[in-house]
Amino acid sequence: MLLHEGEASFTVSHYKNRFLRPFERTFKVSAGQLEVIDIGTIFNVKKDNDTDATVAVEQGEVAVKIKGTENPFIHLRQGQRLSNYADHLDELRKADLYEVKAWQSGYIVFNQKSLIHVIEDLQRYTNFEVDIKDPDLQKIQITGKVNPNNYKKFMQTLPYMMSVQVYENSENKWVIKK
Repeated sequence: MLLHEGEASFTVSHYKNRFLRPFERTFKVSAGQLEVIDIGTIFNVKKDNDTDATVAVEQGEVAVKIKGTENPFIHLRQGQRLSNYADHLDELRKADLYEVKAWQSGYIVFNQKSLIHVIEDLQRYTNFEVDIKDPDLQKIQITGKVNPNNYKKFMQTLPYMMSVQVYENSENKWVIKK
């Protein structure tokens, strides 16, 4: 399966009889430069851009590697996540399963994510533009839960959370400055 954009959760069932398992077909997901092979699990794949993606395992195990490389697969088990940045794998981390599954109930959860990252995630769901006037503002860390369909309320709330000015200068075009 090829994930062109966005995020998807997969539940893959396997034969209960272990003698039949060698006859199962392999389930693979490709997202950006990341290749994921299921080993019997529930897992989530989020494609961030053309090359980068994140895999989080809710249950079971998957094997992950960068496509087209000779590097061995890295095995992820329940509660673990792994991201890539182009052809580089990040270190294995603990997955916040609440954050991982939030999109399935219509929310995005952020835990110490940069403002620019939060805005980019919201833009995956809604068409709006943001001009951040000061590059230092892009790095501000945000923790919270947002309904992506209600991005305007998020933008209007920013001045109450940090020392910034936010305004909509035309339809769906926002400015953030100090």
